[in-house]
Amino acid sequence: MWHALSRHSWVVGASITESINDDNTLRRYTATVRGYRSWRVFEGVVSPEILELIIRVVRAIREQIDVDGENCEAFMATNEYSHSISELRTKTEIFEHLISKAFDQFLSEQI
Repeated sequence: MWHALSRHSWVVGASITESINDDNTLRRYTATVRGYRSWRVFEGVVSPEILELIIRVVRAIREQIDVDGENCEAFMATNEYSHSISELRTKTEIFEHLISKAFDQFLSEQI
């Protein structure tokens, strides 16, 4: 069972909910970005680096929504919690570096 511990406004235009499990060993971070709820960000043991990555992921999602609205790539991604720092780093890279832009660049270099 999870219980909401705090709601953070670390990123403008977003609210990050921090929850804690019953035995007080794990934290869960879920975001609401520009009104879109339940972005599952991270679940596990927290470190300072993880908190920085959570902020980067939420900021990247917000920027995608601001640019492309409901057509942004973030809405096509699997919405699951990362459970390790390596998973969270991968999620951060995916949201910060859009596949469509990388593909467009690749195509323009082929011409």
